[in-house]
Amino acid sequence: MTTDGQVEVFGETWEVNLNFVAPLGEIPKEFQAAGSEKPEEDATDKPATTKPTTELNEKAAPEPAKNQLNVKDLALTKDASDVEYQALVEHLLFKSKANVKSVCAELAANLKAQGWTKDGSDLITPASSILKRKRGDAALAIFVKPENGGSQVQIFTEGLSWDEK
Repeated sequence: MTTDGQVEVFGETWEVNLNFVAPLGEIPKEFQAAGSEKPEEDATDKPATTKPTTELNEKAAPEPAKNQLNVKDLALTKDASDVEYQALVEHLLFKSKANVKSVCAELAANLKAQGWTKDGSDLITPASSILKRKRGDAALAIFVKPENGGSQVQIFTEGLSWDEK
């Protein structure tokens, strides 16, 4: 549904351009164009051709698998402190007293022991580091940066179980 460009209404300029994701169904007879003898096909008879564009529809919540690793079982560093689980965005934050390179080495070894594999090459510098790991359908993007003589770690997760233990 569009307004064929801008229209001035109530002293303001408006332009309408709406796309409907759900089928509208059959057009009532009083709203059909005069002289249209052939009724249109019912919109529910054909598959929807428009792709939903809302972020919620694009990324439907994955169903938890029985063998899915719980985020609280994820390997961290020995000295992990201030651990914060952000279930809504599936992020895990923590701090370590070790420097960036040491934290990356320990995390890489601990995750490898849990069955995680490298997903691309690691970028490790003293200023900041990025590690990517995969395990089945699950994925981790790990960002490590220096903070107050130690390190701050952010782990963005995909495909892990966030159920309370």
